Amino acid sequence: AVSPTNADEVYTAGIAVWKSTDGGTTLNNLIGRWYWRANQPNRYIHADVHDINVYNDGSIWVACDGGAFFSPDNGATFVQKHNGIQASDFWGFAISPQNGEVMLGGTYHNGTLLKDGNVFDGGWVHTGGGDDYFGGASPASDRTVFGRNLTRYTLTGNRMSGWSSASVSKTMNQGAMAIDAGNLAYSPECGTCFYMGQSDNIWYTTDDGRSDR
Repeated sequence: AVSPTNADEVYTAGIAVWKSTDGGTTLNNLIGRWYWRANQPNRYIHADVHDINVYNDGSIWVACDGGAFFSPDNGATFVQKHNGIQASDFWGFAISPQNGEVMLGGTYHNGTLLKDGNVFDGGWVHTGGGDDYFGGASPASDRTVFGRNLTRYTLTGNRMSGWSSASVSKTMNQGAMAIDAGNLAYSPECGTCFYMGQSDNIWYTTDDGRSDR
């Protein structure tokens, strides 16, 4: 993005936001780090920037994976402008076929979200970070769902104990590109039996991923 009042003032971004005052010859990182720091609360923009808009009055809007951020002073400081907006980009989602109140959502850049009726404050609880490309549910259990790297979550129905988690014996192909993405397919005759792809192989389990062959 280029300032509408100064052609030498250029803003560009990838993970962080950079500013040039000499037409792009040199660039300076406006935020230093992509994570929030208590000693610099007004120098934070969430990672992975998608759009930058610069206006005549020197104000700047930045859209990124973490929401919307605003600078009133040519990028010297930034404040978050998405408080109160409740939104997540689900890349994977599953609902227990035996219990419609048990859900798992795999999100883009916000980890794994779990729902167990109204057990958790606000309905949902967050676990992990980064990207979760997957959501799956066991047809044999009303409390077993699967998330990133085929982690098996068993929800307890109790806010104090929450859930337990364990990795299955194999990890299926997962990635942002369709060619890298795998899935699991349950047998119509066995509620704990599913097939999954790993590398160039297909694996089969009879106990919801506790063992394989």
